[in-house]
Amino acid sequence: MVQILNDVLQRILARKHEEVAARRAAMPLAEVAARAAAAPPVRGFAAAIEAKIAAGQTAVIAEVKKASPSKGVIRPDFRPADIARSYAAGGAACLSVLTDIDFFQGADDYLVQARAACALPVLRKDFIVDPWQVYEARALGADCVLLIVAALDDRQLVEIAELAMSIDLDVLVEVHDIDELERALQVPAPLLGINNRSLRSFEVSLDTTLALQDAVPRDRRLVTESGIHTAADVARMRDAGVDAFLVGEAFMREPDPGAALRTLFAMPSPQSTDSRPVADISAIAIAAATTPAAVDTTGAGADPDAPVVAHLLKDATAHGTARTVVFDFDHTLYDGDSGTDLFRWLITRSVWRTALACLAAPVLGPMIACLPTRRYGISGFVWIGTVGLHSRGVLDRLIDRYVADNAASIRPKLLPIALQVLHAHRVAGDNVVIATGAPPELARAILAFVAHEAVPVIGTAVGPKFGAVVATRHCHAEEKMRMLRERGYGAIDIAYSDSSADMPLLKAARAPVVVNPKADNVDMFRRALPTGTPVLNWGCADRGGDPVASPAA
Repeated sequence: MVQILNDVLQRILARKHEEVAARRAAMPLAEVAARAAAAPPVRGFAAAIEAKIAAGQTAVIAEVKKASPSKGVIRPDFRPADIARSYAAGGAACLSVLTDIDFFQGADDYLVQARAACALPVLRKDFIVDPWQVYEARALGADCVLLIVAALDDRQLVEIAELAMSIDLDVLVEVHDIDELERALQVPAPLLGINNRSLRSFEVSLDTTLALQDAVPRDRRLVTESGIHTAADVARMRDAGVDAFLVGEAFMREPDPGAALRTLFAMPSPQSTDSRPVADISAIAIAAATTPAAVDTTGAGADPDAPVVAHLLKDATAHGTARTVVFDFDHTLYDGDSGTDLFRWLITRSVWRTALACLAAPVLGPMIACLPTRRYGISGFVWIGTVGLHSRGVLDRLIDRYVADNAASIRPKLLPIALQVLHAHRVAGDNVVIATGAPPELARAILAFVAHEAVPVIGTAVGPKFGAVVATRHCHAEEKMRMLRERGYGAIDIAYSDSSADMPLLKAARAPVVVNPKADNVDMFRRALPTGTPVLNWGCADRGGDPVASPAA
């Protein structure tokens, strides 16, 4: 059976290489890359999944699929645009469109039709074996590409993934077993799909996802693929903590695919989505101005002197428009440096690490005190805290333990006003994301375990290096903006931050809000940002900004 599978896969890949060579001859790489550069903005595939989950719903990637090699034609009456509209009405988070011609009877035009028919982000599901296809996917309008680990060697996997992310595409990396999963972790993409169809026996078993689940790092979003047919299947996965699904055949055989999706996943009815709860605007108003009068909730006319954020809040409340809202974490939601607190705990949990840190302090301390070398000094202490760890997953489990063991001391550091603003944005239906220089699992765990807020987090990527787990990509300054764009957060409505390093983020937002800045940075922020930009203090005693009282007061 293994040989049969290898023969099938090899035939598919061999044919795909022939197809790509022919397409490349007809359209050189430079031309397809230029078309990709001129494509409309991506819709944010990974962000759409996180938004669904943050809203307490299941994130379903619904497949638009005419046929398969094993089942033949699945849906004879195949109309991609109608299927896409049905899925959108049924509550799907995203679409997956098959474009392979020879084995799945797909077509590029199916993707174009499906994307044009709705507002959902779209995955191009094909056998990607060449960088040319990545540019082609972006030119067609895809928001995400599928990379099948079994079809690529390590070099191809990393290079193609990095290319995709560099042109704003999300990447769904698909694995079938533990060996492929370990290879997939080379790619810093947030979406990791586990295909429940065995490459050895062709059998489909949900046990595959459950068996591999513990090996998936917390900064990856696990997507279970194949084998979801009944409500019991969904319940089994949800009970195990799996919130993202890719489902195709079960819907394609139904007259109304979207209705089938809504029933299978118990999605809210269409009527309930029109009655989205609106936050108590007074809770968010504290982020908009120092006086509630700046936010006009009566619809009577705008105050020209009110900050831009006040008008955004008023307009959103009146018209039900969801905004993209970005929060920094340290000194914005958390009174202090969460990463420093974590790594202090990691170092002091053993005598030898503490001794090593003391020996290194005379060198690393001055490096931290000097801004140009600060990152290197911090990296030195991070190495001391994690030396001997060999995977991101081990560090994530330690982070969870740290948060659980220290919840009582962490809780007072979460700023009540900041949490009220965050919660109000979420209740209002806004697309909220945390972008932090700390490891993403740290902010995610603190918010989930201590504040009970499930919010998508983008943070500094970490991985094994030099015998420890260290930063491999810093979520900082311009790089933070690149990481936000890669996750689909391109157009930012409101941004909250304390840091001068976040000036690119604050300048990119339609409405920047400076919170808890260092006192000697206040004048700099007022000069650099638009007139009327709020510069507030949400309760950090050693920080600057205009004091704001809690709405509960």
